Amino acid sequence: MYPPIEELIDHVWSPPRGVKRQQKSRHHPDNLQYYCQWGYTIYRTYYSPESDRYWNVLLNSLMQQTRLAFGCFEDQDDVDQRDVQLLKDLFHLDTREDASLLDGLDVRGVRELFQREGFEGKCAMADRLWNFVLVADESVLKDIASRESIVKAMSLGWTKME
Repeated sequence: MYPPIEELIDHVWSPPRGVKRQQKSRHHPDNLQYYCQWGYTIYRTYYSPESDRYWNVLLNSLMQQTRLAFGCFEDQDDVDQRDVQLLKDLFHLDTREDASLLDGLDVRGVRELFQREGFEGKCAMADRLWNFVLVADESVLKDIASRESIVKAMSLGWTKME
């Protein structure tokens, strides 16, 4: 199996310890319940009447581009295409868009809010696995309006150097 696909499958395949599965294959329909979603947490920190539209464009673009990115594995002989399809199906954007909490926050404010919230038990999300989240602030959403598809990735481990 191709290493990036294998690594992601290892993160999303999560059968409970001690459970005796009737079917040993991960691909058996009875075992699909043991997969968890994977993806990215994205914080929206800018709100205006027109920004709702661009927020939705951004989310749709992230979903579509992530699914399309798996196309590079289609012709790989050593990649189980069932795993590729499964990863596409399990991809999830964990959106945080509560204007009362997030409106106007900069990346430092988002990081502090995240640290107060903590992890919510989503085993294969980027905040847990790779220690980053995505941020859609005013500049990101205005760039979407100008047909520039860029989103900010924020490290959760970064601290200000004094």
